[in-house]
Amino acid sequence: MAMEWEFVSKKEIKNLLEDLGIQKGYTVLAQVDLSRFSGFIDGEQMVIDVLKELVGEEGRIIVPTFTKNCLDPACLQKIPYKDWDMYRKSIYGFDPKLSSCTQYSQFGDQFLKNANVIRWSHPVYSFAYWGNVKISQLDKKINFPISFTNTLKAFDHTVSVNLLIGLEPEESIMIPALAHLLDFGSIIVQRGKVHSEKRIQMKDFLHVELNEEEKNRALKYCRIEKKEFKNKNIYLLQLAK
Repeated sequence: MAMEWEFVSKKEIKNLLEDLGIQKGYTVLAQVDLSRFSGFIDGEQMVIDVLKELVGEEGRIIVPTFTKNCLDPACLQKIPYKDWDMYRKSIYGFDPKLSSCTQYSQFGDQFLKNANVIRWSHPVYSFAYWGNVKISQLDKKINFPISFTNTLKAFDHTVSVNLLIGLEPEESIMIPALAHLLDFGSIIVQRGKVHSEKRIQMKDFLHVELNEEEKNRALKYCRIEKKEFKNKNIYLLQLAK
């Protein structure tokens, strides 16, 4: 007897996200990895379309479009020192139009293909935005790229949520942003390459690094909603009042 094929419809996803409370005017920081799921009819684009419909143009969608392949080899323990110079020359460097995402890559790359999406140009920790947000409204300092005073400035109000599909709360991008806000964690110096036809161009910046205990500490400042979907958990995080 043939097994019945299971698929995920747009209506199912819309009902799920509505049940979690996402609605018009919301700002949604979307972290999506569909590799743990199967049967999404239109894949990542279906989730993007549902989010657009739910938040509307008065809302915002923020998606991480990180390019950790642009990190300098000095920041990567796996690269032997003798190969650093060759590695630096080989990295293409960050280009907002050409650089693919290296974290949650399929969702981030698909989001970048959508009309009216703008991408903030950070060599490693860039974000892309759709909806009621302008890059000119953001503090574009290179230090602490994951923070509520920088790239997530648009996130800092009561109708902002972090949607996690295929990820656990410990992987939330809100965690380093909260650590920066509350002043804990280790501050480290990182370096990323920006694409240039003329010369090797490296940018140094400060970033917050956390251990597991510190991540759990940050999560205590979040309100977490959970819904089961296809035997897996979908999470919605919001700053606790």
